[in-house]
Amino acid sequence: MKGSLAAQYSDGGGPEPLVDVLDLVPGETTEAGIRRLFRARTAPAIAGRCVLAPYRGTKPRAGAERFTFVPDAAYQKELDAKADPNEVPEPPCGDWGDAPDGIQYFEAQPASGARRVLFVRVGQDEPLFDEKTLRILPR
Repeated sequence: MKGSLAAQYSDGGGPEPLVDVLDLVPGETTEAGIRRLFRARTAPAIAGRCVLAPYRGTKPRAGAERFTFVPDAAYQKELDAKADPNEVPEPPCGDWGDAPDGIQYFEAQPASGARRVLFVRVGQDEPLFDEKTLRILPR
């Protein structure tokens, strides 16, 4: 994908994106842009049941904000009712939402003045890159 940092693993397969750089449209707030980007990449039936929330995992550095998409209250109640404690569930908000078995989030850096956001996929283990040093530069 153009505008992505990807890894090519030695066990085969195509490049796997680690960080996507995504443009905001002129005049769009960070939160509105992240919602738009999420909806464009997620099935409508799922996107309509997920809400933007602050990412609660790793703390961002000063000047950065992290967000994810989590199930709304009604959807979460449904998921809880059918959850199997012996299984890791699929990401309830799709590939661009909160991941129960990995780390991924949208990151904005409003202090930089950049009109872009990042979608960062750290994964399950220690990342192959230092996600705390990612910087979005203004164009």
